[in-house]
Amino acid sequence: MDDGEQFDATEVSKRNTPSESALGLTRSDQIFLVVIVVVCVGLFGAKHSRHFFSTTETIEVHRLADQTALFQIEINSATWVEWMQLDGVGELTARKIVDDRELHGPFEGIAEVTRVKGIGPATIAKMEPYLRCDDCL
Repeated sequence: MDDGEQFDATEVSKRNTPSESALGLTRSDQIFLVVIVVVCVGLFGAKHSRHFFSTTETIEVHRLADQTALFQIEINSATWVEWMQLDGVGELTARKIVDDRELHGPFEGIAEVTRVKGIGPATIAKMEPYLRCDDCL
């Protein structure tokens, strides 16, 4: 220490230790962290700004009216599987119809299907649009 310079230990210790914040980060760490946060916020904003500023077209969907398949079965040749396709006819009833037809001969008309036990006028009325008899009078 020459020419009147005095040794100040506090100033030397300030120069040798990096400046730290409350989180223990150096100045360069703080700058890096701020840059990363700004970039992330920018990317987030860019991604979500598409939603607010985009112009989308409304698409109209035209649906067809509900349609039911109209099919008919021939009462004197339909199998029990075909009879089961009718609403309200289960496997047991379908087998009864085919067994009755094989035992007593072909039906002479759609109304004659009521001779099968378990099929009454209400059931035949519900099934009638789906039945046909090609060899009936």
